[in-house]
Amino acid sequence: MSRRACAGFWRGYFAGRAAPLGVAGTGGAAAPTSASAASAASAAVVAASFFNFAPAFVARAIPGVWELITPEEALRVRLAGAAEGLGRLLAGREAEAATAAGLLWRAIG
Repeated sequence: MSRRACAGFWRGYFAGRAAPLGVAGTGGAAAPTSASAASAASAAVVAASFFNFAPAFVARAIPGVWELITPEEALRVRLAGAAEGLGRLLAGREAEAATAAGLLWRAIG
């Protein structure tokens, strides 16, 4: 995620984890002020999804984070980070990883 979006740990935390919620309306929150905010989950939706956090705590990070990074960009960065981490972890074990992936697809397919 961009440095601006991650200014403060919790903004990055919620952006990366709430981005997959996608379009969820405003959930009774103030009207979004940008296209990115309009396509993102509201603080109410995120608070309901992450019920172990106090709603007021979530509201301090969401929806403002969507003014800094779009959900699509948060997902792209999250995927890139996961791919980089797994690439380092599985370096030299590509054949085993491919076998495991094939078994996983068979199991869920």
